Amino acid sequence: MVHAHHAAPDTPDLLPLYENCMFKSDLGRESHDLVAEELSDHNLKWGAGRIDTRLYKITTQRLSLFSLRYGAEVEIFPKVYRDFSLVHYAKSSDIEITVDGVTSRIKQGQAVLCSPRDSLRMRWSECSEQLILKLPNGLLNAADETAEGSQAKSRPITPLTLGAQKVWLPLLASIVQAQRFTSDPKLALWMRHLEDNVCLLLNAQRGATIDEQTAGGPENLRDLNTKKRRDRLERYVLDNIDQPIKSSDLAQAAALSERQFNSFCHAQFGMSPMAWLRAVRLDAVRRDIVDNPVQDITQVAYQYGFFHPGRFSGAYRARFGELPSETRNCAKSG
Repeated sequence: MVHAHHAAPDTPDLLPLYENCMFKSDLGRESHDLVAEELSDHNLKWGAGRIDTRLYKITTQRLSLFSLRYGAEVEIFPKVYRDFSLVHYAKSSDIEITVDGVTSRIKQGQAVLCSPRDSLRMRWSECSEQLILKLPNGLLNAADETAEGSQAKSRPITPLTLGAQKVWLPLLASIVQAQRFTSDPKLALWMRHLEDNVCLLLNAQRGATIDEQTAGGPENLRDLNTKKRRDRLERYVLDNIDQPIKSSDLAQAAALSERQFNSFCHAQFGMSPMAWLRAVRLDAVRRDIVDNPVQDITQVAYQYGFFHPGRFSGAYRARFGELPSETRNCAKSG
């Protein structure tokens, strides 16, 4: 069933995007058909978890920006799209992408440009949300002709460099905000510059491989240290999830100064340390409610470090677009 829906984002500058819900559905076939209509034709295989598909969208003159989540784990097999490309930004949870038999992981807070020609598969984990920018290849290639040092347009997948990843979310937020005021001719011109800058940024990335551009590659010692630090940090949070945790505690667990840790979180997770901690706690609460919906929600919240029921409900709704009681009722009804 299709529903209108409005959810508050973690990033306030993206609020206009979340004010324009295209649909919400708990039906697999309906979810597939509606997403295919908006984005691209594809095959979809459902995995673990409850289907809770939500698609939000804004459009500019030449671009479309989506927030998409399926709720359940999914495998996506896109069919070749020749007229446009998609940029996937892993807003929550990682994306696993297989191209020509080679599997790579795009981590939370990272972005990748996809222009598939042949074999492409994506795996999204439960509760994953992606910000997806859809742009015509004509616009992308036109910008490429003026981009100094640009590479051939042949790669089916291009991850953004660390520097580009840091500016990607603010760039999307600028587009979202500017889109609200395009009736002003001067701001409409600014929007065209933003669209052109998106393409220039993407074309500047097109010469490197995933191993060269993304964090987490097994051949890079620094990337191995990053993975170990993430693992140690996540283990610390899970071991102490029912206790108050300060940013300084997280920095110590990651063996970084607080300033370094703040930069680490923005690079790895796309958010501040405490916003990431809150997201981890909320994801854990949601999983617990779905797995055992007869529990008392307040007690579940306490178990995961939420000691103020009102603040907890507000944070939960901001992340998932519904109250904890709504999640419980859906889980009870199957």
